[in-house]
Amino acid sequence: MPRCPSPFRRDGIFLEGGTLFTAAEMLSAQRQALGRIVEDQTGLKGRYNMELEFQLSPLDPNGPSLFTAVREQWGLKLEPAKGPLEVIVIDSAQPPAEN
Repeated sequence: MPRCPSPFRRDGIFLEGGTLFTAAEMLSAQRQALGRIVEDQTGLKGRYNMELEFQLSPLDPNGPSLFTAVREQWGLKLEPAKGPLEVIVIDSAQPPAEN
């Protein structure tokens, strides 16, 4: 079966040849399930095929948490931590002026 070019599927995430940095970015996009941003601190630099079975949309309230799914399926532990976060604030916006 041909795969969708997006790593997101309704029933999880599929990465082919992805880095753990990429996996962290994909998990960060799931803020409604995690409530936070994910940063790769594994130190692993390789490329991996990774498939995570997890009901993304809509979230299954009776299913395992995304924290549990990542630990059980990828063997990675997501640990809550605090750290700096760069934020860009747009104070105002104007349409471009005509020439």
